[in-house]
Amino acid sequence: MVADNHQTTHGGTINSWANALIWSTKALDKKTIALKNTHEANPLDIQVLVSTVAGELEVPLPGGAASLDAGDSALIALNDAYAQVRVQVKSTNTDAPASYQLDYIGFASISAQLLEMLPSIFAKILATLPTAAAKPVETVPWPKP
Repeated sequence: MVADNHQTTHGGTINSWANALIWSTKALDKKTIALKNTHEANPLDIQVLVSTVAGELEVPLPGGAASLDAGDSALIALNDAYAQVRVQVKSTNTDAPASYQLDYIGFASISAQLLEMLPSIFAKILATLPTAAAKPVETVPWPKP
């Protein structure tokens, strides 16, 4: 397996769902997200939406939204194939701010990476093949026994 670059982000939110992460995961077999509510007092609501085609129909993971108390963390492991993962956060308490830190990393198997590269590999091979205007290849008859 080959690791995608580890990333960290942080931010704050109040009343409406804010995107803490929009992650293109098409080439990744395994994805791990660690989310911590960094606010000292207010709880934080989280939801994870996934799609099989990036930017298309998004569905929440089973279980729906969850809540993290101040200082609590959640670990989200995604091993199914998704083109995009979106993590949204908002303060549980109306008009009260909440803050978070989010770390994420993904792993791709070598076969998944090769599948992503195949179109460009085939294009390079096809570019080296003779065109119809090129001199025909001479054929030699197969010898008879």
